[in-house]
Amino acid sequence: LEIEARVENFTNEPVSSVRFRLDGHLLAEVEEAPYTFTWHIETPSGKEGEAADFFRRVVTLGGEYTLSAVAHTPSGIEGKDAIRIEIRPPLALTLRTPKEGAFLSGVVPIEGEVVAGRCPLKKVGILVDGTPLETWRASPPTRFTARWDTAKVPTGAHRIAAYAENEAGARVSEEIEVHIARGRLALRTDDPALHFPPHLTLILDASGSMWGRIGGVTKIEIAQQALVRVVEEIPDGKRVGLWVYGRRSPRRARNCRDVEELVPMQPVDRAALIRTIETIRPRGMTPLADTLSRVADASRGISHPVIVLVTDGKESCDGDPCAVVRRLREAGADLLIHVVGFDIQAPDVRRSLSCIAEAGGGTYFDARSPEALSQALATSMKLPFAVYPDRGGDAPIAMGTVGGEAVTLPFGTYRVEVPAIGFSTTVIIDHEGVETLDVPGSTPEASQ
Repeated sequence: LEIEARVENFTNEPVSSVRFRLDGHLLAEVEEAPYTFTWHIETPSGKEGEAADFFRRVVTLGGEYTLSAVAHTPSGIEGKDAIRIEIRPPLALTLRTPKEGAFLSGVVPIEGEVVAGRCPLKKVGILVDGTPLETWRASPPTRFTARWDTAKVPTGAHRIAAYAENEAGARVSEEIEVHIARGRLALRTDDPALHFPPHLTLILDASGSMWGRIGGVTKIEIAQQALVRVVEEIPDGKRVGLWVYGRRSPRRARNCRDVEELVPMQPVDRAALIRTIETIRPRGMTPLADTLSRVADASRGISHPVIVLVTDGKESCDGDPCAVVRRLREAGADLLIHVVGFDIQAPDVRRSLSCIAEAGGGTYFDARSPEALSQALATSMKLPFAVYPDRGGDAPIAMGTVGGEAVTLPFGTYRVEVPAIGFSTTVIIDHEGVETLDVPGSTPEASQ
């Protein structure tokens, strides 16, 4: 802003200087004609203390002010004049959080502020890696906040940009680089007994479709062989039960009550359990809802039972197994249900089985080969652990197994629990490597 004072001197003395002030705060002093100076409104005033605060408010907020000029002679004679001026601050934007170079994880708040001046805002927006995260068009805010969920964002460097546009077409923006970082958590133990849960219920599909073949071998034979291999590894003292559906009645009979408990929950007798598994012959329907309801009833009073369902198809008896499991859990049933879908081709069947596992607090395993089935069974029968927020929240944010693969977590503090053995501890995830917790052994044998 060019400011000039024209001085008419009617004294016999020269003008020693002209002082320019804004609302009484000194802007400049010019000692020689022409009495002109340039005020760069957008740059710092060079003042300190109260004057500096005043000029910062002028730049940020704008408004109406009194601009005065006072001419001085050596003997103290003064001549003055003043006018009212309006200062319209330029369009400006500040991205306040996160900071440049920050390492982030979880749900990240992005906050900033816009100085619009006297020209109305048209649009304010936030971009992440060039993709819009949030855009405000109707009455854009001067203070803006958005939440960036980084749960599925790849680790590494990412760009966050905020921009503002006014009705006059002016545009400002600010861009920073941040880094998404996550850690991993694994639980391990030197006690082989802790690789399996204390109470395990196996449910095997014996519906007619299990006579289907993969590579020339029936699915029931493949499932039996995989189960046998896992049972051979179960330590002494673990309590194991075996249920089956569809074994007694042929499919044409449409017997939807064909559900049996072949081995009640008891200390594992590996040889006897293997013999029972090898005698199963498929025949009938797939009453998943009724089977899960009966298994849940039989599991009442058992501490933290793990249920593993192996099936090659969805419900065929008009039941809703997902709704059944959801109601059981809502009613306080203490159980964990994993579902192993074997040779499932139809997407709708996978979704149906996934719903059961999700409702049961467990995992759905999609096994489309004999090798995948063996791996899924081995993983589903490990001792589970749950990760919770350290403060607040009763729902786990991650599930894993002792001795299994590490789970990925945003940086933070968590409560880790292995309910079946009463183990609980707190862990801090603050680096990108694997944080490993040792679970102590010598736990008591399972008891009902």
